[in-house]
Amino acid sequence: GGPGELGGPGELGGPGELGGPGELGGRIDAARGALAEVIERIRRRVGYERFLALPDLDDIGAAVRPGVPLAYLVPTGGGCLVLLAYRRPDGEPAAEDLWVPELSTAAIDRLVIGGPTAERSFLWQQITGDPGFAAVLAGVLGEVGPRLAAPLAARLRELDATGVVLVPGGRLASLPLHAAPYGRDGETACLLDDFDVHYAPSAWVHADALSRAARLSAAPATLTGIADPTGDLRYARAELEDVAALFTGRGAPAPRTHYGERATKDALTGGLPATYVHLACHGRYTVTDPLESHLLLAGDVPLTLRELLDGRGFEGARLVVASACQTAVSELLFLPDEAVGLPAGFLRAGAAAVIGTLWPVDDVSTALLMTRFYQGHLDERLPVDRALRRAQRWLATVTAGELAEHFAAQASPPVDSGAGRRLPAELAAAGAIRFGFDDPDHRPFAEPYHWAPFVLMGA
Repeated sequence: GGPGELGGPGELGGPGELGGPGELGGRIDAARGALAEVIERIRRRVGYERFLALPDLDDIGAAVRPGVPLAYLVPTGGGCLVLLAYRRPDGEPAAEDLWVPELSTAAIDRLVIGGPTAERSFLWQQITGDPGFAAVLAGVLGEVGPRLAAPLAARLRELDATGVVLVPGGRLASLPLHAAPYGRDGETACLLDDFDVHYAPSAWVHADALSRAARLSAAPATLTGIADPTGDLRYARAELEDVAALFTGRGAPAPRTHYGERATKDALTGGLPATYVHLACHGRYTVTDPLESHLLLAGDVPLTLRELLDGRGFEGARLVVASACQTAVSELLFLPDEAVGLPAGFLRAGAAAVIGTLWPVDDVSTALLMTRFYQGHLDERLPVDRALRRAQRWLATVTAGELAEHFAAQASPPVDSGAGRRLPAELAAAGAIRFGFDDPDHRPFAEPYHWAPFVLMGA
């Protein structure tokens, strides 16, 4: 209804016009009734049946698999509260809390939005892709790791956990918590070294994602993909061609892939439903209007978060891979306790899981990681979380010598190998030269800046 139905400023009037306690109480009751009616109308919409309902332990337990606890990370004025939900050996749900006093809301704000100027803050550099971001990222993670990741990892090991689902609140959602370093047995480690890591907007959303993933577990692996719709992503086409080759010959329909000016919104939606959707294109997070954050398709046509939240176009997708910049950034300025971003949009649109990125990414390292991820998931039959984790750890440890050999093989594939060249000869040669002149034992993508932006949201 309009403002008058819920009581606008003019209706209640000033202090002298409020009337007696009985009249004011009646107005408050009427406003509560109107609010309850609005909530009930929202709950009649598909997917909003539990809107604003308080979850109980059974609700949260539905999102918790054996060996994979769910960790709510709740910043407060006095510190960070970690609410850990898990299953006991007998299968019953249980919950406990950890307290991290050093990581208050003010401390997190200092790390994320602090700095001598706004342009030097973590958040600003994350969104703009500032060249100095890698150093700022390392500094922030160096503070978060010992304070938050270390005690959480210690408790997860005590529970014999193999994975964890993180539900970060506030501005913690901007950080790759899976990459925050801490000391373990005299070495430096991070959550990704010890556990498969998921992210989730809430327990309810994750429980729904688990249910969808289970329903789709036996579905044929079909692929719809777009690549380089704007014509300026040199490695995106080869990335999708490598991915499509892994889907070929598996007894399912041939991959539906579109490149360059043919990678339109109609081509994408016309290729749905598909169990896998791969989007190798530009992404953009819009600070001033997060619902306009988008993936850019051919003809400079955006696929916005607003559109995703309004539809169910990705129903049936086991996984959406948004292989683009800033596709996992969530709203951090105006809704500090909510997770509103493209991953939540794809989950709302029907997908069971989404892989996105927390900042602008390099197209070479992205193409390498994506190929490795799909090889692990499809050829080795690893779960999505384990395949992504292994691909990230591989990217962090691969040497320049190994990469030089990879690109040299792409530049001159053996005639009798049966494998076509998917990377253009000039790009393959450039890669071979780039890494061939490096120290062969150097790990060019070892810094978290290269492998940490990729996050899995959903099941």
